[in-house]
Amino acid sequence: MADIKTITLPNGIVLNLKDDRFRINDGVLEYRDGSTWKPATLMHKQTTSSMITSVASTAVSSAFTNDGYILATLQVTGTCTSVKILCEGMVNSSANTWKTVAVINTDDYTVSNADTGITAKGIYNVDISGFSKFRVRVTSISGGNVTVFGSFTS
Repeated sequence: MADIKTITLPNGIVLNLKDDRFRINDGVLEYRDGSTWKPATLMHKQTTSSMITSVASTAVSSAFTNDGYILATLQVTGTCTSVKILCEGMVNSSANTWKTVAVINTDDYTVSNADTGITAKGIYNVDISGFSKFRVRVTSISGGNVTVFGSFTS
């Protein structure tokens, strides 16, 4: 068994490795693939969660500033008997132009088109990569209230 090798990356992350398949070369973490050294990719997962909106009538949530997140996972709950929620993103904040985006239902992985949005309680995924801001808009609701809770992952 190899000795533990400690590597400190330029951003301060410390890796403790049990073998010699990794090295730092000119500030780049590399791994050995056979006899060839290749750049390694580190995945950094960051998650934040918050209630986006909780309403009993049509409403627009506050805009969520996207600081490098790629995925919004939304949980829709409440007492409503029917609802329509549109997910919207904006690329250029200064243009203030919102664009509706498609959502993926995690129960059956169906993709709704941007104009259909969310029409039932459940859990949904939305690709928010590239957007500077994200929001949800409740365009219709009847028979109670709805709450949208979001978890954002990079």
